[in-house]
Amino acid sequence: MRVREIMKTKVYTVAPTDSVVAAVNRFRTNQIHHLIVARGSKVLGLVTDRDVDRAVERGANGTAVADVMTSDVVTVTPNTTVREAANKMRGRTIGCLPVVEEQKLVGIITRSDLVDLIGRGAMIPVRKAERRNGRRQR
Repeated sequence: MRVREIMKTKVYTVAPTDSVVAAVNRFRTNQIHHLIVARGSKVLGLVTDRDVDRAVERGANGTAVADVMTSDVVTVTPNTTVREAANKMRGRTIGCLPVVEEQKLVGIITRSDLVDLIGRGAMIPVRKAERRNGRRQR
């Protein structure tokens, strides 16, 4: 299975010059945990709800997102396998991966997307011995 099959194509972004308060509002309004910091479709960084919460706690309300973002962002392509994406997240303890194609942002895959996939059973191979009448045994 490839990232393109489970990624979200509606990606919430923020400009590097936007304030931390603007990012907080975007997180709350859209009920998300990750914002891609971008200029057009070029990924510049990533900011999480935790990043901005810490900045607000320190009184950095007027601070620009660029000052609290992670700029060394790990990305994947739509053709990356879901297993490889999961291992990148697991190995680096990160919660999302921007999906880029030809250096343009085209989607996002999050830890929640992977949990949803596993919950649906898409990653669990079914052996012939486990089947009865063409249906999986529980």
